[in-house]
Amino acid sequence: MKNLKLLFLLSLTLLSFTACKNDKDTKILLSENWSYTLDESGNSGWKSLPMENLTNLPPLLETGVGYVWLKNEVKIPSNLENDDLSIYLGRITMADETYFNGSLIGSGGYFPPKEWSSWNKVRLYNIPTGIINKGKSNELKIKVWINGEGSVVASPFPYIGLSDAAEHTYKRERFWNGTVYALCAFALLVIAAYHILIFVKRSKDRENILFALINIVTALYLCVFYIDDLPDLPFKGLNFLLFQKIFSYALPFLLIYFVGSFVEVFLGNREKKIVKIARLSFVALPILILFCAPNYAVLRGLWIGCQLFLLPPVIFIGVVMVKGYLRDKKKVLPLLIGFSPFILAILLDLAHNIFQWYALPYISMYGWMLVIIMLLFILASKFTEARNEAEDLNENLEKKVNDRTRELSEANEALAAANKQAADDMKLAVYVQQSFYPRVAPITSDYDVAFTFNPKAGVSGDLFDFYKTGNRLSGAALFDVSGHGIAAGLVTMLAKSIISKEVIDNMNKPLASVMSIISNKIAEDKGDVENYLTGILLRFEDDHVYYVNGGHPAMFFRNAAGKASMAAIAGKEKEASGGLIGIKNLPVEYTGIKFKMSPGDAILIYTDCLYETKDERGVEFGTDRIKQAFEHATGHTAQEKLNQVLGEFKEFVEGAEVKDDLTMIVIQKK
Repeated sequence: MKNLKLLFLLSLTLLSFTACKNDKDTKILLSENWSYTLDESGNSGWKSLPMENLTNLPPLLETGVGYVWLKNEVKIPSNLENDDLSIYLGRITMADETYFNGSLIGSGGYFPPKEWSSWNKVRLYNIPTGIINKGKSNELKIKVWINGEGSVVASPFPYIGLSDAAEHTYKRERFWNGTVYALCAFALLVIAAYHILIFVKRSKDRENILFALINIVTALYLCVFYIDDLPDLPFKGLNFLLFQKIFSYALPFLLIYFVGSFVEVFLGNREKKIVKIARLSFVALPILILFCAPNYAVLRGLWIGCQLFLLPPVIFIGVVMVKGYLRDKKKVLPLLIGFSPFILAILLDLAHNIFQWYALPYISMYGWMLVIIMLLFILASKFTEARNEAEDLNENLEKKVNDRTRELSEANEALAAANKQAADDMKLAVYVQQSFYPRVAPITSDYDVAFTFNPKAGVSGDLFDFYKTGNRLSGAALFDVSGHGIAAGLVTMLAKSIISKEVIDNMNKPLASVMSIISNKIAEDKGDVENYLTGILLRFEDDHVYYVNGGHPAMFFRNAAGKASMAAIAGKEKEASGGLIGIKNLPVEYTGIKFKMSPGDAILIYTDCLYETKDERGVEFGTDRIKQAFEHATGHTAQEKLNQVLGEFKEFVEGAEVKDDLTMIVIQKK
């Protein structure tokens, strides 16, 4: 009995420790005690504001246009005062500036006169430890710009919590409300390009060009969801009103027009001229009305009425499909099934608006993406059926010997056509990928930059970028994705977006931390894809350079006197290199190096192709030859130095095959 009592007391003790640990992880929910003021300074006239009113702020203003200050008083528990805390505010419409105890901790969108609504950008702001009032009340203030719409939407409530947990919430929100749309837009453009090529080869099948236009318009419309995630966008000064008129309000009318045309052509109908003119009128007239809106508030008001112009085209599509169903059920049934996910998503989004479920995401575009996929399968099935019918006819008309001869000939032609199609698709993929990369070296006042980018074939596994602040170089990146082919190329596109965003968003963090964030983000977003990365990040601040290496070939440093080495700091022969990038569940650490560059000093970074390529005898070019070539580079500019290294490399490997992508970057201090 005594042993049982002792065991019971021990269990209670362990539970108490566990409870203490869980208390530390508890979020500080900002679900009450909100107040607001319309005072421009935000210092007086505060009134209580129910939590539910945060999702609909315009009624607080007489005209629905202006600034509203929101405030909440919060006390940080003593066990969290010394932790790294962040505040998660969810999505704020239209723009905000957020202050904690009077210190600006973050902002989203832009205030007038260059207004921009970052309505889909999740607000996550770090709270510096030094501004927290320990043991006292802390004041959170949010200045929100409202122009016909304004809200603070977080699921279920805004909160203050440990930065790691808050960042996880942020990443989840951004993935489903931004990254997914960006990936879908890229896929849509590839699908569109594919069907344009089919149309060029067989213009008789007009459904291919119409399906391509549907994909292009959808991809353009999706940019409203992920534009805040793109590098340097939206830049201050981008006309928000014009952007909304084009992408949010005009494109739906174009989309419904192309869908109607697609259904007509797919079902084999010949559209009467008067019907086509009427359909075009229901596109042009509302767009003209919307483009006359002098400001955003008027635009939103006009949109309510202009949505009625969508009804006739939708009714037209329904009538065409009903007539087609009565004539040939088998032909129309795939279309009915194909459009069903979008209809269901529309109904759910209507309920979303009616019941004001603002914490939930809109799913209409997810439903529409399912429609795109199903239409893609429908077209592929139609093509396959036509091909089978042709083959069956040929078999019945030809004798056995001629059949076999023809089958062999057709197989060869099909193989050649498939090879050509694959080559065309690869060219398109290369073009799309390279459009994301810098085409020319940046021109800055402090550094001279030159680069060469030579993919082996098709899409490349190398990626690079440069970052500028004003007319000064602020950073550079060079990464290499493992493997080759389409999979590696797609990983580069994903990684390029993540790297650019994290480098720009974390300019004030140590560069080694930025590399860790990039590695974790890539590992999370690429899922079970096995490809990993190596890479180098550089940050430039006046004469100082910050450098982090993640498993990549070492950088070469050449001083103005012409002496080159594999270490940027005098007296060191080797540098610190961190682990590989983007491998899930593999903890890695990265070490940052800081060094100084004087006028005439230059650095060389490159991918492994440079030193691994072998000559005809099987001898690698190697790092020693890279060093010698860099020292031999007596030209005054970065381009001349790069040309010298590249020239010696080509001379060495002449007659041998270069089996990998080659990227080289030379950066010289002016």
